[in-house]
Amino acid sequence: MRACPNCGGGLVFDIPSQGLKCPSCSSKFAVGEIADKSMAKADDSMDAMIFTCPQCGGSVWSTSETAAGFCSFCGASVQLQGRMSEEKAPKTIVPFKLTKEECAKKFREHVKSYLFSPGDLSKSDANLEFRGIYMPYWDYTVHQKAHVERQYRDEHRSGDYRIVSDYQFDLDLDDDIKSIQHDASNSFEDEIGLAIAPFEPGDEKEFDSGYMEGFYGDVADTSWEDYADFALTEAAEQTEKVINGKTQGVRTDNGPRGNEEFGGAISEKHLALFPVWFMSYRSGNRVAYTAVNGQTGRVFVDLPVDFGKFFGITGILTVIFYIACSFFLAPTPQTDVLIAMVLSMAASFIFSILTERILNRESSFEGAPGQAKGNNKKKNDKDGSGSKGRIIRTIIIGGLVIPIILFLVFLFFGFVALEIGTILISLWAFLVYLRRKPDFAKKEGTELFPAPLLSMIAGVLGLIVVVLNPVSDFWYYGITTLAMAAAALSLITVLGMRNLLSTRRLPEFDTHKGGDHRARG
Repeated sequence: MRACPNCGGGLVFDIPSQGLKCPSCSSKFAVGEIADKSMAKADDSMDAMIFTCPQCGGSVWSTSETAAGFCSFCGASVQLQGRMSEEKAPKTIVPFKLTKEECAKKFREHVKSYLFSPGDLSKSDANLEFRGIYMPYWDYTVHQKAHVERQYRDEHRSGDYRIVSDYQFDLDLDDDIKSIQHDASNSFEDEIGLAIAPFEPGDEKEFDSGYMEGFYGDVADTSWEDYADFALTEAAEQTEKVINGKTQGVRTDNGPRGNEEFGGAISEKHLALFPVWFMSYRSGNRVAYTAVNGQTGRVFVDLPVDFGKFFGITGILTVIFYIACSFFLAPTPQTDVLIAMVLSMAASFIFSILTERILNRESSFEGAPGQAKGNNKKKNDKDGSGSKGRIIRTIIIGGLVIPIILFLVFLFFGFVALEIGTILISLWAFLVYLRRKPDFAKKEGTELFPAPLLSMIAGVLGLIVVVLNPVSDFWYYGITTLAMAAAALSLITVLGMRNLLSTRRLPEFDTHKGGDHRARG
């Protein structure tokens, strides 16, 4: 820690002025003006105080010997345990540009777009425990040197004629593709690291521990070789985009593809520190993560669904749907069965699709115990909104489009077609449940309730009732209740799974690494 020459107080990096500031006497100094001889060494290493959470094992390092009693990885209010260690010094650093207040504002703006997010997080007075952490990234430069020779065919119409053009595209490559970035910490999920990237290289500075004053740094525990293939593939994709902008039509030759065609090789790599505002959000005995790029403000957030909001909104939509149907159908026990069956089938559809997607999402974050993160690379959504967008689209399709289609089926083909549709969709959802049940059973606390089975039973009974047409309304109301219960249980089960798998359990992760992408849900 650097001491203020005027009062002896501890200096901190001041984001607005991009210099060092003394909180006690308000003196300001340029970074590098006051050296910290305890940090830098001639062999590109440095002495750092490593702080480890006794609950989850998450580690950060600091220039200060005092750690706050709060773990950013698991959200535990504990005193972190410190030890001095010699670490590899990064070559460059991008200082924080956003203050904690600006970060919280961007987070609240982002959370507002989540229809079912916990309401307390978007409030202006919410206590958001953001911690400024410099995350280590491997920064690659890929040099491509090759002669690209391709064949293309362009087809288009001009009046009554179809014009086909075959042509050759040639390009001599001898260029560097710089600033290909991948996080270098096992404590930082690849999904988060790629979602908040890229960090703009224009603000990169030669590393000076002065930028660390008042902040923490995550420990780099992966090798640059772990992501060499990632860097080469990313460089090839960037070059491919450039070529696509210069060509028209479809490539017709069978020449090499990707990095094999472009002759890419890593010409330079170094360890860099990039600024991230990090927050863990506790949900019961589990934790979710939020990260905000401290330079550009890009946000990644994976929050659990608020059950109150979800069922409040879906309840209102159900009432609106019922009222809308009443304009076309006279309210009778038969129409109640119709509406209940439509909602039950929509819920079964959502149940089937989301259980598959949730399991696929969780599986993509897991590797074998002890497996290096670099050996478990994933294709990730780079804007951090893919999971949210897919779930919302599924709910819209299942909760709006499917009911409309089924209602039209009823209008044209009657009750029997509707009941058969209920049985088939529910049977499909139940088969999905049986197929994926062993996968869920492997995860602690994720036993699924077979809600589609209730929908299937309701469909079979509904078909019998429609055929027999009993006098008593008891049968109709009984089937309506069963179908509605199946719909509600399907949604509750899926939302519970979604919440469970969007978080990590506490207090310990399997690999004892805070926030590790291999932690099992």
